[in-house]
Amino acid sequence: MKLKHKYAVIPFCLMLLPACFVKDQTKQDFRSMEWLLGSFSDTTMNFHEHWTAVGDTAYRGSGYKKRENDTVFIETLSIRKEAEEWLYIVDTKDRKVHFKMDGKPGDSLLFVNLSNEFPKRIAYYKKPEGVIFVRIDNPGEEGRQMLFNFIPEN
Repeated sequence: MKLKHKYAVIPFCLMLLPACFVKDQTKQDFRSMEWLLGSFSDTTMNFHEHWTAVGDTAYRGSGYKKRENDTVFIETLSIRKEAEEWLYIVDTKDRKVHFKMDGKPGDSLLFVNLSNEFPKRIAYYKKPEGVIFVRIDNPGEEGRQMLFNFIPEN
């Protein structure tokens, strides 16, 4: 009888295996986005972004535009995993918009929300020397894009 109880544990352990893999994959995905951490500025656009880690499953950021000494635009940003999808969330004083990650995280990140008026896509690209290139656009709509070349701040 004792032998039967030992083998009863095997199916239970096999059921837990996928959950362990998902958790490890989430941590791997999270670590592959660490290049976003820090403060960056695009002096041409007078736009700044700052990213921090929130535990080991989310990033919190802020973006703001300055004109002379005044802040004329501010947004709260976050990247987090919900229901097996990585989301990029933009929160301004007027609205909150969710974008879903297209593909896997790595040296480039693409977030898409085709129902949003503008932008429909937000893409981050890791460049040498800590530079981050960001493109926000509406694919197929000429002139509906903004480009940022974020340089790390000291």
